[in-house]
Amino acid sequence: MRISGKDIFSLFAVLFAFLFSACSRLDSQELAPSSVKVGFALSDPQTKTVLDPLQGLFSWEDGDNVSLWAESASGDEVLSAQPFSLQARSPRGSLAYFSSVLSSAMPQGSYTYRMTYPAALSYSDGVALFSLPSTQDGRSSGGASIMLSDAIIGPELTPLDNTSPIDQSTLLDFRLHHLLHYLRFYIPQGCNILGEDIEKIVYSMPEGISGDVKVNIKDGSSSIENAVSTQTLLLSQPIGEQAFVSAAIFPPSRTYMESERMNVRIFSRNHYSDLEPIGLGGRNFAAGHITSVALRPQSIGPVYRLIFRLEGNNLGEDVQKITLQLPSAITWEGTSLSSFTLEKDDGSVIKVGDSFEFRTIEQSEFAALAGLKVKVIYESENAIVSEDITLFTELGSTVMQASLNCPYLVFEDFSCIEADFNSGDNHSASNLGDKDPYYIPSGWSVARAGGMAGTAVRLAAHRETGLVNMPSRCDSPLLT
Repeated sequence: MRISGKDIFSLFAVLFAFLFSACSRLDSQELAPSSVKVGFALSDPQTKTVLDPLQGLFSWEDGDNVSLWAESASGDEVLSAQPFSLQARSPRGSLAYFSSVLSSAMPQGSYTYRMTYPAALSYSDGVALFSLPSTQDGRSSGGASIMLSDAIIGPELTPLDNTSPIDQSTLLDFRLHHLLHYLRFYIPQGCNILGEDIEKIVYSMPEGISGDVKVNIKDGSSSIENAVSTQTLLLSQPIGEQAFVSAAIFPPSRTYMESERMNVRIFSRNHYSDLEPIGLGGRNFAAGHITSVALRPQSIGPVYRLIFRLEGNNLGEDVQKITLQLPSAITWEGTSLSSFTLEKDDGSVIKVGDSFEFRTIEQSEFAALAGLKVKVIYESENAIVSEDITLFTELGSTVMQASLNCPYLVFEDFSCIEADFNSGDNHSASNLGDKDPYYIPSGWSVARAGGMAGTAVRLAAHRETGLVNMPSRCDSPLLT
C-alpha cells in the first residue's frame, strides 16, 4: 500500500513533537557503545490492534509492542523476533512509529521483513509463541489480538537521527493479517431486564478458544495448545443497551454442528442472567472476521457480594497487601485456599477508602460466610500487623460489608485489667515503692505503678528531696 503526501506530513508532525518532547525516550535512553537505535513506520490503516466494537475498526494503543524479523539475501536471520515498541502515532491513528535498540548496526543490503503483533513470548525454529488470555477487557486490547504480516522486501534499518524527522525510507508497507476471530456482544434495545449496565460476560464454546498460540511466521499457519473453552470479559467500560464489546477467540478446527451451542452468562452489579444457549450450527468463526452476538436475558437472579473496605490505617505506612485467613477447614469461593491476598492490579499501595469485592451467585456459599472469624494481616514496607474481624450480614441481604482497620504497630488500651491494683506506687519518702514487676493479663508488666480496672496504668516515677530518683517502668510483651 502507498501513502499520500498528506499522511507523510502527519507522521512528520507527530514525530517532530515526539522527538523534542522533554520526556522523550529517544532523547533520554543511554545506549551501549556499539548499540544503535533504529525505527520504522507503518502506514497501512489495516495494521491496528485495538478493536472499536461499535465501528468494527482497530487502532493502535500506548504500550503496543511488535516483533520484527529480518532475513538477509543469504538466508541469515539478522533480526529474530526483535521487539519494537510504539513510540508515536498520527492523530487519526493511521500511521504508527516503532523503535528498538539493536546490539549493532544492520549490515547494508536488502532484507525480507516479517512482523507480528504482539511481540512474541518466545521464538524457535520458525515458530513464534503467543498467549491468548481467557480473561479480556471487552476491547481486544492488551495483546488479545494476534496478527502476522506478509513478507516484504526493504533495505537495512539505519540508525535514527534524533535531530530530524524520519524520512520515507523508514516506511514499511506491512499488511498484517488477523489470525483470530472476534465476537461482538451487544444488548438489543428493550432487552436489558437486569436494569443495570453489564459488567461481566462469561461464555463457553465446544472447542478451545484461549490458550497458547503457536504461529509459523513463514507460512502463516497457527495452532493452539493448553486450550480452554471458556472466556470471561471483565469490561473496562460496562455497557447498556445498544452498546458493543468485543472478544478475540481462536478459530475452531472445524465447522460446528447443528447440535452444538454457545453458553453465555451475563452479570451486572447486583444481578445475573443465564441466556438461552446460542446455536452454532454451520459456523466456523474464520480468522479475520467479526461475528455479532445479541444478548437477550430471559430471567434474572441475585449476585451476592462480600466487600472488604479499608476504613482506617494506624500503622504510619501505606499498606501494600492484605491477607485474609479463614479457619483452615473453610475455603474462599472459587478457590481451594483458606488464605487469600488482596493487592492492587497495578502494584500501587492500598489507601484508606479502597475496597475489594468477592461475588457469588450461590446463596448457600454467601450465607456460610456469616459469623466466620477472619484473621486480617496487613503488610507494609517495614511491618506486618494483624487484626481479627467477624463477618456479618443482615438477614435477607445480598451484600456483606467488612470494615478493615489497620492497627497500630504496638497498641494497648489496658481494657484487660479486671480490678484496680497498687504495686507500691506510694509517693512518700517513707515508702519507696515496689520495683518488682507486676503483670497484667495482656502480658504487659509494670513496676512502681498502679492500675485502674479496664482503663489505664499510672506510673509513679518521681524525684525525692535529696536528689533520690524513684524510677518506674512499663514493659510490653515480646514483639513477634
